[in-house]
Order: sequence, then C-alpha cells, then structure tokens
Amino acid sequence: MNAIVMTTIRPPNKVTHQWLEACRKSGWRLIVVGDAKTPENPWLTLAVENRHLCYMTLSDQADEWPELSDWINLNTYARKNFGYLEAILGGAEWIFDTDDDNAPQAGFTPLDVRLQGAQIRAERVASNGCFNAYSLFGTIGRWPRGYPLDRLHIVGARTGDEMEVDSPVRQYLCDGDTDVDAIQRLTFSAVPVTFSRCKPVFGPVLWCPINSQSCLWHKSAFELLYLPSRCTFRVCDMVRGMIATRRLWMKGWQVTFHPPAVVQERNEHDTFRDFCDEMPLYGAMWRSFKELSAVSDGTMSDCYWTLTRHGLVGTQEYSGVKFWEKAVHDALCSAGE
Repeated sequence: MNAIVMTTIRPPNKVTHQWLEACRKSGWRLIVVGDAKTPENPWLTLAVENRHLCYMTLSDQADEWPELSDWINLNTYARKNFGYLEAILGGAEWIFDTDDDNAPQAGFTPLDVRLQGAQIRAERVASNGCFNAYSLFGTIGRWPRGYPLDRLHIVGARTGDEMEVDSPVRQYLCDGDTDVDAIQRLTFSAVPVTFSRCKPVFGPVLWCPINSQSCLWHKSAFELLYLPSRCTFRVCDMVRGMIATRRLWMKGWQVTFHPPAVVQERNEHDTFRDFCDEMPLYGAMWRSFKELSAVSDGTMSDCYWTLTRHGLVGTQEYSGVKFWEKAVHDALCSAGE
C-alpha cells in the first residue's frame, strides 16, 4: 500500500484529518513517526479509530530497527527514516514525503492521480549548471532553500522540448508559506506564494535543491531516502536531495519538478535560529555539488565522504549510512522486492 510519511511533535490537527480523508478515498495510508516530545495518546486513539493511520511509537521504532534507533538521536527530524522503512515493509510502490503543516490541495496531490511506474513526460530546462524551479512556475524573486546564493542570477528557462524520462523522485512545489531559506524570511515580507500549474520540468545534468516538504519517491529510489542525523534540521534533507540527484544521474534517471500539491501553514519557527542552522548551506552547496558531480560511480558512503570535506555532514555519519543500508535492504527483502 502506498504511503504518506511525516513526523510530528504535535497532536493530530486539521491537516492530519485532511490527509486521512485523502487516504480513505485513494487507498493510501498515513504513517506518522513519533518522537520523545510527541503526545502519544491522541495519536494512538486516532490510529485505533482509523485503519488508514499508522502511528509509530519510539518503542515500535526500537523494536523493529534497534541499531538504527540507537544511532538516531531523539528529538531529531531524522526519526522520519523509520516511517520510510515502515512504508517499505508494507509493500509501498510510492512514498509521499511531507510534513504536519502541509495540507493537501484536493485534486492535485499524487494520491489523486493514477501512478504508473517511474516514467513521466516532462519539459526540458536549459541553464548553466543549476536552475531555480520556483522561477519556472511563475514566481519571481524567490528561490528554494539550499539554492546557491552565488548562482541567484541563474534561473534557467523552459525549452518547450517535452520527453519521456525515468523520474523516480518528483519534487512538488508548495503554495502558501513555501520552502525558502531564512535569508528570504528575514529580509522579505511574508507574502504567500501561489505557483502556476505549468507542465513538470527536469534539467538533464542540471541541479536544483529538493526538500522533504512535498516529494514523491518511487520504490526504485527507496534506498536514497535516508535523512542524515548528524547535521542540522535545516540541512539534512538538502544533503539527502543532493546525493539522491547525483546517484539518479548515474543511472540515467532524473528528478522532476511539479506544480504544487500542498499548501503550507507553517508551524512556529525561530527564523534567526533557522538562519544559524542553515549556515553550512550558504557557502558550501554549490562547491559540494560540483565536487559530488565528479564522482563517476560511487556508493552512498562515497558521496557522504565528499560532503564531509565541506562541513555539511560529519564523518560519523558513515555509521548511520551503514545502519540505514542494512535496514532498508532487510525491509525490501521482507516486502519481496
């Protein structure tokens, strides 16, 4: 059964019930990963009442994957990894990765369409090294979190050239309080964003950051879902996306970017703290990706080694990668893959 995965430290809210209603109509299930701060009783009660909800307690996580559970600290976004593993064990072909403050846009989510394999028709982007997907969906003056600041003048352009591509990772945009870096939040007024509903795009050997806010993953890329746990919350999904993009290219596959599937009413954040947590991104992303692009054929560990040289992750992350690779291999085997 296909699955939506999120983690939370809050009780069920209106977004929870909107996703559960979408699951009821589509046959998907919602997997919510608990953490030390999560109020368990409301979630456990709701899970009893709704067969489309799976709530994972800390005990559930430790019982099924003890090594990985011991490795990943409490009160970290990386606990979300256990939701991916639970979805894989449940036989999911697709996993939709999102957060507890992102509400579905009815009729436009991956749950609302018939997904048939990883191949999709998309429009090619022309650019120089990287491209700003936000600008290609009708929004000026905004860029994705993790976009290299010394490349803001490079946005890319649609070519009108459509083709079938293998795209096991699909980044959907987000209306409302969309995913931007703290520099934009500190310097620009908080005007809600509404993206255009244009055709999906891809950039062959062109990079654009992908996040965990609204991203669809096919089973052929499940091994790349790992969120590193030894870096900050604002960096971990950027690292994952960079490595996933590079490893997809090694197979001739692409990341595609799609019109919004969700609208965000952002949970409370300390924007200056976000800025401090994002500091490794501002100076290292473009240099890191260029160096990663030179890795002709490497494992996840090889990719992580490249990123340690730029301070995005620590060398201790190798242990987490090894625990993840074992856990995801076992989960795929149990699911018959």
